Amino acid sequence: VKIGSGASTILTAGPETGGATPGTIVFAINGTTAGNQALNNSTIKNNLSGGAVTVVKTGTGSMYSGATLVNTHSGGTYVLQGQFQANNVSSFGTGPVYVAGGASAYFSATGTYANEVYLTPGLGAGAVANYLNGGALIWGGNADVTLTGKVHLLGNPVTTAPGCRISTQATSKNLIFAGQITGTGTLEFYQGGHSGNNVLSNTAANNNWTGGILNAPRSTLSCYIKLGTNNQIPYGPGTGDIMLISGSGDSRFDLNGWSTTINALNSSSGGTIAKQELGNYAGAAATLTM
Repeated sequence: VKIGSGASTILTAGPETGGATPGTIVFAINGTTAGNQALNNSTIKNNLSGGAVTVVKTGTGSMYSGATLVNTHSGGTYVLQGQFQANNVSSFGTGPVYVAGGASAYFSATGTYANEVYLTPGLGAGAVANYLNGGALIWGGNADVTLTGKVHLLGNPVTTAPGCRISTQATSKNLIFAGQITGTGTLEFYQGGHSGNNVLSNTAANNNWTGGILNAPRSTLSCYIKLGTNNQIPYGPGTGDIMLISGSGDSRFDLNGWSTTINALNSSSGGTIAKQELGNYAGAAATLTM
C-alpha cells in the first residue's frame, strides 16, 4: 500500500477552520514479515485550525515513511503494534515517540533525532521487526545516529533480558545518547544484526534512570557501552548495576577516556567470561569508582 505521491502530498487530520482542534491519523497495517506492507509517501502536518496531529501505528505489520518527507506534526507518534520505520530523521514529526510492548520503532535514517522517546520493555515486534526480537528501538544505516531528546525507560527494573531493548542494524557505528536518559526501566543493549557502539554523551540534565544496564550482545556480535563524557551512569540507593553478558562476541564497558561512578559491575556466569570486558580504550586517563 502506498499513500501519497511525494512530499507535495499533505496528510493531516481534524478541522481546517475554527479554534485549534487536534486530530489523529491511524495507520492500521497488518503483516507477518519485516518486509514493509505500507509506505506513507505524504508529508504529515498539523491541521489548519492550529490543532496538533497525532500519528498512531496499529496492526501487526511493518510500514515506513518516505525518505524525502519532512513531517512536522507535533502531537506525537504512537507505535502500538508492529513496526514503524523512519527513513528520515523527521519521520516522527516534532512530538514524542511512544513504543508499546510488542512493537518496534526502526530509526533507519542516520543523523540526529530530536524527539523524546518512550521505550517499553520486551522483544519488540518479533519477526516483523527489522531484526528478529530487536526490541522497542532498532537503529541502523551507514553512519551514526544521535538522540538529543529525552529517552524514557518504562516498566520495572530487570536483571535478565529483556529490558528496554535497543538493537542495531549498522556495522561498527555509534548510537549517541546526547539527551537525558530517565525512567524506571532497565536499559538493554542487545545489538541485533551487527556489532556497534552505544555512547553515553548527555550534557543536559543528569541521567537518572533507576533500572541499570544489561549489555547482552547476540551470538558472535560485539556490543560496546562507551562513555562520551563524565558521570553518565546513575548510582546510589534506588539505582541499578551494569551487567555484562556475552556469547562469543565482546560485551564491553569502555571508559573511553572519561570517568564515572557506578554501583557495581557484574558479569554473567554463562557465556564466554573472557569476552566480558572492562577497559579504557582511549588515550586519556580515566577513573572508575565503585
